[in-house]
This record gives sequence, C-alpha cells and structure tokens, in this order.
Amino acid sequence: VLEAGLGLGVASKIILSSPQVEKLFKIESNPSVIASYDRNDPRHVVINSKFEYFISSYNPLVEGLRFDFIFIDTYYYCDEDLYPELLEVVHKSKELLKPNGKLLVWLDELIPEEDKRKFLEMNIGLGL
Repeated sequence: VLEAGLGLGVASKIILSSPQVEKLFKIESNPSVIASYDRNDPRHVVINSKFEYFISSYNPLVEGLRFDFIFIDTYYYCDEDLYPELLEVVHKSKELLKPNGKLLVWLDELIPEEDKRKFLEMNIGLGL
C-alpha cells in the first residue's frame, strides 16, 4: 500500500488494521510530522519526500514494486490553482498500481461545494 501524506495518522492506522497489509509506504515531507509518527509497526515505512517528487522518480520496473492500493489525501490540493497538479499526481499514481489495484483520492466533506464540484468534474474517482 502507498499513502500520500502522514497527517494525523488516522488513515495509516485504519490501513494497518488489516492483517492483509504487508507494508504501508507513507510519503511525507514535513519533518515535524515524520518525527511524531508511531514507529511501533514494522510494516509502516515512512519515506521523507514530497509525493509529487516520489511518483515522478519512482520506476516500478527498476524498484520491482507496484501497489495494490494507493491512497491520496487531497488536503494540499484544495486550491483551484493546484487542480492540474492533482490530475498529474493521479495519472502518475495509476501507473504505480498492480493490475486490478485501486486508487482512492480522498476529499474533505467540509470544503466548499464549488470546490467539490470542480474536483468531481475532473472525473478522477474521488472518495468522499
């Protein structure tokens, strides 16, 4: 499993609650967030990088790893100017999925309706 952003770690805890998850690779660039994450689960691997840089430089043929599931928290992208960047991130993330892998882009239900509509118009398969 690949997850963009550590945040409060809620999504990580939910993902790691499944015994089917062998590894959770978490991409996070904020040093204070990285310092505060729970290191008690050896399946939880945190990589210090911006997600955009990671997916741009990650080559699954070289690395030998594709993902069953990728979770992207859109908090960073809740700005109309960043929508094209989000689209690029989603398309590059899809390239890292295994056949039949799933990509979930989470959208905070509290963002303005206009922004929700714009996200949905991008037709990238959002989970609300």
